[in-house]
Amino acid sequence: MDIYKAIGQRIREARQAAGMSQEELGKAIGDYTATAISYFEHGLRKVKIEDIQKLAEVLGKDVSYFLSPREATEPIAQVRLRTKTKISPSHREEISDFIRFVREQKQKEGKE
Repeated sequence: MDIYKAIGQRIREARQAAGMSQEELGKAIGDYTATAISYFEHGLRKVKIEDIQKLAEVLGKDVSYFLSPREATEPIAQVRLRTKTKISPSHREEISDFIRFVREQKQKEGKE
């Protein structure tokens, strides 16, 4: 997958989880229109590192969230889709911690 499409997908997921519109996010990170955010989300416009830093601050994520391997973010997206509710940043972090714990336990079981 193209790196900008992957980053864009994470931007969209984080924005939706935060309950923000594209217009709200654009204003929050600078002078961007909803169209510009849409271009970011679809990988049609390159995201500058400064913008990734702003996105991370506004959306309550670490910069690595936008740049890390896909599988690290997928379970949270699945939880979000199943519950159809907003997940606060602190709850997302707890879910991430739990997922990491489960993965570690599965890896230990596979090695023993």
